[in-house]
Amino acid sequence: MERDFFSLKIKDDCPNPRIFEGKKPNSIVIRIEEAHYVDGFIFVPGYLQELRKQYPEGLVLLDRYVEKRKPDRTIVEKYIEISFANETIRKAALSKPPLKIRDQVVKARKSTYLGKKYVYRLYLKNIDLLGPPEKYEKRILDYLEKFGTVEALHLHYTEGGDWFLGEGCAIIIMSDEDKQDLFDHPTLEISIEKYPVIR
Repeated sequence: MERDFFSLKIKDDCPNPRIFEGKKPNSIVIRIEEAHYVDGFIFVPGYLQELRKQYPEGLVLLDRYVEKRKPDRTIVEKYIEISFANETIRKAALSKPPLKIRDQVVKARKSTYLGKKYVYRLYLKNIDLLGPPEKYEKRILDYLEKFGTVEALHLHYTEGGDWFLGEGCAIIIMSDEDKQDLFDHPTLEISIEKYPVIR
């Protein structure tokens, strides 16, 4: 994000979470480490059985391939996606201690089912005009949640002195239709850009 004045070092940059687009609602994704497969998607013996024991409520299992482009080559990472009946069951699945297979930790991550929605990063200015500082986050969230699901909200403070800069950023999931009215806030100045999603 470009600034209109001299550079001030921000204490913490805007979050850049890896967002995996789910093919199914209420799902998780698990990267398959190289130690866990041979010749593509042939799992080591017992892999799928261990996953079933870990996630007995899982409904559907899908194989996923994600391309990571580097300057000199393209790497294909292998994932599986497991869907659940609802968000409550998915949260319970994500809260379980990580599974270990062949001394490798099997990490599960939340995926995001978008349907006809998109992920955006918002840049917010004039936050300091919203009232007392303790109300900033709540007032921003109350406003943004009218338009979509807020994945992250971050306010900018200087590294030295902990000065608030009156600005921040957010990651939100919303439809193109909802996006149109987002900029009508009487105080906040909002700019927007598409946020990259892993498909």
